Amino acid sequence: MSKKDKLINQLFIGKVSDIIGHKKTTELLQEAKDAFDDYDEYAPKCTSNDKELFRLRAERSLLMDQNIGMLVKDFVKLPKVIEIDNKISELT
Repeated sequence: MSKKDKLINQLFIGKVSDIIGHKKTTELLQEAKDAFDDYDEYAPKCTSNDKELFRLRAERSLLMDQNIGMLVKDFVKLPKVIEIDNKISELT
């Protein structure tokens, strides 16, 4: 977080504290912190398997773009496409 962001954060908290009081501001900050802690605990994690699936699907899409005029029935018979599809099937 930059110094400017920290200053904005501090000014905002100061204004909120002036309006609703220090105790209520502290409670709200704690609730927000707890909510983000819960999110971090349950947030979906990107695994290496997910990254590999994404890479393979991107590679397959690139092949589709490179062979745009090819019929689908011929495209799926290309050796590289068959190889990619087999790897995707193994990962899913």
